[in-house]
Amino acid sequence: MSHSTEFKLLCDENIPKKLIELLSEDFDVKRVLLGLKDKLVAEQAKSEKRILLTSDKHFLNKIKFPPKEFSGIIFIEIHP
Repeated sequence: MSHSTEFKLLCDENIPKKLIELLSEDFDVKRVLLGLKDKLVAEQAKSEKRILLTSDKHFLNKIKFPPKEFSGIIFIEIHP
């Protein structure tokens, strides 16, 4: 199994494990530690140059989390 070197993802704690497992088949995926504060999640994503995958609307705040400082932020809504 080879991972794409183009996409390194950091999954927030609110991303379902099944989705992380699926993404891990093709991409370099890490999950944040449970309970990690948003600021530390953002710092980890930036320092590791990973695209943040989250369903936390706080990361849509462009003042607190300027997109130009990140490799990317992907916000998804998952409905039951």
